[in-house]
Amino acid sequence: MLDIAPVVAAALPIGMLFGVLAVQKGLSPLHVMAMSALVFAGAAQFVALELWRDPLPIVLLTFTAFIVNLRHVMMGASLGRQMRLFSPANRALSAFVMVDEVWAFSERRALKGPLTPPITGAWV
Repeated sequence: MLDIAPVVAAALPIGMLFGVLAVQKGLSPLHVMAMSALVFAGAAQFVALELWRDPLPIVLLTFTAFIVNLRHVMMGASLGRQMRLFSPANRALSAFVMVDEVWAFSERRALKGPLTPPITGAWV
C-alpha cells in the first residue's frame, strides 16, 4: 500500500481534471463515470475528449485509442521474460490490467526475481 501511495496521490487530481473537462465538453456525470469504468487508459480518455464531436466519430476514436495504447505491447514484451510462472489465463489477465504504473512496479519487482501470478489455482 505504501508503494502505491504516490501513484494514488497523483491519480486523484488527474481524474478530477478529466471529470471537469469532460463535463465542460458536454458529457453528463454518468457518461464520465461510464467512460472511466470502460476506458482503462487515461491518455486515451484525454485524447478522446479532444476528438469528441457531434456526431461522435467512433472509428476515429477507436483508432486513436488503439494507437495511443500501442505502448502496452512493448511494456508486455519487456515483462514477458519475467512471467515464466504464469499460465496463459494469468498472462491474459495481466495484459488486461496493464497500465503504466503497474508496468513500472512490475519491472522494479522483477529485478528481485521472476514475477508470480496474481491468481493461482487449477482454473487459471
